[in-house]
Amino acid sequence: MTHPSDTPGAAPAQHAVDERNRAFWDELCGSGRARSLDIVEVTPESLARFDAAYLGYYPYLVRDLDALPVEGKDVLEIGLGFGTVGQLLAARGARYRGADIAAGPVAMMRDRLRWLGRSADKDVVEASALDLP
Repeated sequence: MTHPSDTPGAAPAQHAVDERNRAFWDELCGSGRARSLDIVEVTPESLARFDAAYLGYYPYLVRDLDALPVEGKDVLEIGLGFGTVGQLLAARGARYRGADIAAGPVAMMRDRLRWLGRSADKDVVEASALDLP
């Protein structure tokens, strides 16, 4: 299957766009906030501090996520960032799946799921939203 941007004279091919996105997003969304909190290692304790600051900045998230009936439901998150939202959903009993175009957010979310005692490797994948496995 070809993409419209693969035609001569068109915008860059989708795979070139994906590569630029992958490079950009490999530094996790939230890295600046983590640095401002002096978080230098990925541990459950340091991420709990990050999550508290993140949810303090976006206070509506907890209310909105708590309103979702996710227990026992399949949930797909695309774009994983630091993994705060995904961990909340998984902890509430969602059958969580996640995808991100970059390796960094995938590794972070896999760590968070493992800390919850959940399967991680097959449930969180590095993939473009345009080409999910």
